[in-house]
Amino acid sequence: MLGTIADASQVPLTDVGFEGSGGKYLVLPPDYTAEVPGGYIPVRSKTYNTFTTIRSILASNSEEDERNGDALVKQIKIYPLAKAGNPPAQRFVDMTDIMYDGLVHYDESIYTSLARMLNEEPVQPQDLQMMGMLLPLDVSSSVPKNPISPRCCLRCPRPSSSDFGADQCGYFCSI
Repeated sequence: MLGTIADASQVPLTDVGFEGSGGKYLVLPPDYTAEVPGGYIPVRSKTYNTFTTIRSILASNSEEDERNGDALVKQIKIYPLAKAGNPPAQRFVDMTDIMYDGLVHYDESIYTSLARMLNEEPVQPQDLQMMGMLLPLDVSSSVPKNPISPRCCLRCPRPSSSDFGADQCGYFCSI
């Protein structure tokens, strides 16, 4: 079994399952200051969202090796630290023969996803120039703020001084 834990910017944080060494990994958010409990391998992330990809590496395509690989994957447990004493049952999704659309759709929906990420994640120093370019879209992570609707703001006609205010969707538009 081999996998990676990565942050929301797709920066790898650690590899897991390498050379048969398992462990209990504790993924920590950027603002975590408490002591790390014993028995865990701390993995510090600069983002609040992380993802893990894991695959079993089979010796062959035999049914027995597939069952062994599936059994190994089903030993993985993911849960909040607060539930470590009584971890919830795991839910596994077998994606075999399931078509999954993992492409980024470059249409107006990308701005909704972008706004969600910018409102959830801390800005990294290497991203400051890009954040400056996003300011005209009013898709920033400044707080407090009204709910943003980048799709509406992109459609909003440039307001005159007399009608500057809410756009047709009811969100403040500052184009």
